[in-house]
Amino acid sequence: MRENFEDIYYGYKDLVWSLINASGIPHPDSGDVFQEAWRSVHSSLRGYRGEASLQAWIGTIARRRCADYWEQKKRHDSRFNPAPEWDPEGAPFIEWRTALDELSSREKTAALRRGLEGLERDQRFVLEKRIEGFKYREIAELYNELNLAEVDTNWVGKRVFEARERLAEILRGEGLP
Repeated sequence: MRENFEDIYYGYKDLVWSLINASGIPHPDSGDVFQEAWRSVHSSLRGYRGEASLQAWIGTIARRRCADYWEQKKRHDSRFNPAPEWDPEGAPFIEWRTALDELSSREKTAALRRGLEGLERDQRFVLEKRIEGFKYREIAELYNELNLAEVDTNWVGKRVFEARERLAEILRGEGLP
């Protein structure tokens, strides 16, 4: 890829905004999705092989971030409106997890906790809030309210990206993918 990221950003930012707006994402959340889309483009740019036009490739990434938003919103909303205990035919829902799955989950959780402990304080803060479902704007507001520093959503996005990269490095050091 010969173009620099800044040229790509300014050349395609309107496309990304139009896809986000067309997906119906509410205005307060659209900035977070925009930021996530461009973070994904930036982190994946080296892997762009040119099999599709740059416009199609960036559009696909933006649509995927929109789909991620709606999936996360659906999961978040289901926490407040839990599924019924019984299905329409009256049969109970069955949890099909095995003991091995549960053990694996515990091990993964323990590794994630160890990884989070290895992050810098501000990286851990923003990443934990992001995992909890906070939007970049909300994280910046909370960070500012706690008088940790005066930050904006761009700072939050950068710190989340750095935290993810560092966490992946720590987890790879523990032999996890």
